[in-house]
Amino acid sequence: MSTVTRFGPRAAAVTALYPSEIERLESRPVLGCPGVSAKILCHDSGMVSSLITYLRSATTPGSPHTADQYIWVLSGEVSLGGKALGAGCFVHVPAGVAHPITGIGPNGCVILQIHVPPTAAVGRMSTEPIVAPI
Repeated sequence: MSTVTRFGPRAAAVTALYPSEIERLESRPVLGCPGVSAKILCHDSGMVSSLITYLRSATTPGSPHTADQYIWVLSGEVSLGGKALGAGCFVHVPAGVAHPITGIGPNGCVILQIHVPPTAAVGRMSTEPIVAPI
């Protein structure tokens, strides 16, 4: 990982991964899910960001978790909870909700998944909105 800059009142480090660095990350098979592999991008205070690749017809059971999950389909097409979603789609899976995932695109799919346990969010979020209220 490359440290890009430091800013803010607490001078926390901002970390960036360049495409070449992401390409070199180890891709690990997801246990019990043939054709599914994951690259961990960041693991901090229980929050995990991963790039997950599904070959065509590969699946994960999507058992309910105690954490919220945020999923962005980066390429291909996926069936998530029985709904077909293509590249650019975003999904929030609340804690406790089943969410089986299957790669259904001709070349499978790649998703960015952010797993946020309840304790990871406490005290880490700004109280200022990042968008104007509706």
